[in-house]
Amino acid sequence: MDIYQLGYVFKNWESNEHALADLRQSFELKQHELKQAINRQIETASSMLLLGNDGVSEMLANWLIDSEKPGKCFFVAAIFSNKKADKINGEQRIPLPQSLFHPMLHTGILEQNPSFNKVFIEPCWREFGPRAVLEVLFNYIKTGNNNEKAGAASASYWLPEVDRKDSRYAKLLNQFHVQMLEEFVNNDNLLVRQRMIGLITINKRNMKQSSWSLVDRVIQIARNHSDEYIRHRIEWQLGNSDSLHPIPTQS
Repeated sequence: MDIYQLGYVFKNWESNEHALADLRQSFELKQHELKQAINRQIETASSMLLLGNDGVSEMLANWLIDSEKPGKCFFVAAIFSNKKADKINGEQRIPLPQSLFHPMLHTGILEQNPSFNKVFIEPCWREFGPRAVLEVLFNYIKTGNNNEKAGAASASYWLPEVDRKDSRYAKLLNQFHVQMLEEFVNNDNLLVRQRMIGLITINKRNMKQSSWSLVDRVIQIARNHSDEYIRHRIEWQLGNSDSLHPIPTQS
């Protein structure tokens, strides 16, 4: 069905129910075929990676940073986050190559929707450990631009709980949270504050007394902020709101 036929169908909606049904069936079929084709490509790339094909790794790294075709990065993420490729029921997980560690992390950091960055962050810490990922995120919080600072904060949401066996990870995580407190206080960028406010630790019992004044300052800034989400979020964290509003997505 071409564009002219499609226009005719919608122009004569009531008298073309059968045509609409055919159109819907055709669309669903093409979706199914497309999904199958993508899965075949993922399986092919996965097999080549397992065979140690460096050319594939280089290609995937370029796809992660291809700003003209951003959809490519999700294809790369699917290779390493696909449940079929995980160590479930004896299946082999595709290891993330070292050469893709930083491109994968940076892509997740720059993902504008904080709900979509998990597919980039999780394969990184599963392969190289949460501390290795946190070290990179910490560096972006300290030295990155505002988009990177905001994205690094959002990415930290997907890191696992503190491993008691790894005291260095626990110590670094505490330093990371203090750095976010300082960044929230000293950086008035709206995106940075929106992304950090829900991840900042405001329970003084969980931190050193030297950071208590930062917590008080964060609460003061958030409560008096012009942004509705920031004001709402701090009240929710303080237990003064029953409902939690979703974080605004970057336009």
